[in-house]
Amino acid sequence: RISSIFVPTVLLLSISTFIGWYLSGAELSKSIATAIAVLIIACPCALGLATPIALMVAAGKGARLGFIIRSPRAIEKTKDLTDVVFDKTGTITAGSLKLLNMELVETPLDSKDGSTTFSTNNLLSFALAIEKQDSHPIAKAIATAIEGLGVQLSQVSEFEHRPGQGVAARVNGKHAVLIGSPVSIARASAAFHPRIQTAVNKATNNGNSVAILAVDGLAYGVFEIGDVVRPEAATAINLMKKRNIKSWLVTGDNQKAAVHVAKQLPIEIESVKSEVSPQGKWEFVKELQRENKKVLMIGDGINDAASLAQADLSMAIGTGTATANAAADISLVNPSLLTAISALDLMAKTNRIIRSNLGWAFIYNLICIPLAATGTLPAMYAGIAMSLSSIFVSINSLRVKI
Repeated sequence: RISSIFVPTVLLLSISTFIGWYLSGAELSKSIATAIAVLIIACPCALGLATPIALMVAAGKGARLGFIIRSPRAIEKTKDLTDVVFDKTGTITAGSLKLLNMELVETPLDSKDGSTTFSTNNLLSFALAIEKQDSHPIAKAIATAIEGLGVQLSQVSEFEHRPGQGVAARVNGKHAVLIGSPVSIARASAAFHPRIQTAVNKATNNGNSVAILAVDGLAYGVFEIGDVVRPEAATAINLMKKRNIKSWLVTGDNQKAAVHVAKQLPIEIESVKSEVSPQGKWEFVKELQRENKKVLMIGDGINDAASLAQADLSMAIGTGTATANAAADISLVNPSLLTAISALDLMAKTNRIIRSNLGWAFIYNLICIPLAATGTLPAMYAGIAMSLSSIFVSINSLRVKI
């Protein structure tokens, strides 16, 4: 925009200079030389270099910090942000299921001969043996956690996967072992032990998934599986607050799961939106913008793509979908929310340096163009001044690296 006005203005000034000198009785060569001096001194090298060099340096610095600038406009968009909208799964949370808690009851039913008693090690061995046969993410999370305890595998036969219910098998040739949802296990076992029921209720209130371990018709254990909040999430949100940027948690998950995550973070419950569709996320971003808010959107999935494209500035977690990354202004190759803070800092610094470059270019031209037009600054010295101006802008742009 600046160059589109600056260049024709300088051309007009150069022509006016020629006409003015020639009409005043100066020689033709002197009039031409003075007009050329105006063109040389105003050659928009400083203006032309002010933005692209700073952008180039910022792109290199960003890559080292773990993010890619996909849109140069991102540098201007970092100004005056008022709100940040976070997706939950894969953004605020790590996006991978883990075993968060387990409760094992060795003797859920009193018996004189101890036939219903299994040691903790045996119960873990049963669970590992059966979950190793399943490819479900919940099964993988349980198996990975138990393997880390050094538990040995039991023998499995007659394995059966029941969609929506769980898995069943015969372990060590005699024990019927089931692992599944509380509803499906309740149908095939005796009433749950109070400790097991308490663990189920707690996991459900946390909004996490629950798997029950049953052996020979009795429930012996509860596994609570869920996504974990990124360790740096709270720090990142606090840094947003210091910038006077309000944080929102917008997710398609249920209210309990969303609130449970928000309680682990400095996000007010009133700023949590649950069970929101992809269309709803897009509409929420537009609603904030209608209130004259400048919105930063951070997400990772296909369902975030529309809201990422709508936001004033958008960032996609690099480990997310290609659709989300394509729609975002910045891709966080390092999937840490602190990388988003680094990106904001670098964009703000780059913006300041670009503006200082443009400011210098204007001051230089305001001083030197009149000198050239009045014949005080010959063409040769005008060329030296123009070169020095370009060198100054280039060196100033390198400050982005610091």
